[in-house]
Amino acid sequence: MSEFLCVRELKNETSDNRDIVTVSIGKPERRNEGEFLCPFQVVGLENSDLQYAYGVDCFQALIMALEGIRAILEKSGKSLTWIGGQKGDHGFPGFVPSFYGLDFSRHLHGVIANEIKRFTEKAQRRS
Repeated sequence: MSEFLCVRELKNETSDNRDIVTVSIGKPERRNEGEFLCPFQVVGLENSDLQYAYGVDCFQALIMALEGIRAILEKSGKSLTWIGGQKGDHGFPGFVPSFYGLDFSRHLHGVIANEIKRFTEKAQRRS
């Protein structure tokens, strides 16, 4: 992989010398009919190998790569912070899975939307 589509540097707040963890993601590519892959890499943690996420189209491969990055960062147990984020916020949110069915996915989206609404209303009352 010679060129990445996106690169993000994270400060390792857990480290005394504030090591940098670099997260990179490549362009999703068609591998076979109905199979796409998306390269990604996390450098500065245990495994810096180039990895691949797969999907039935380029969007699913991209989403799965972002989820793979999130999982690696969370599994590290380190406090990683991106520019503009709060301490410990690596900036790679989890996604709502759809593989448990549309009804379940819609339910989770509704729960999240309701929590955001509750939080917003509470914050507005305080100001």
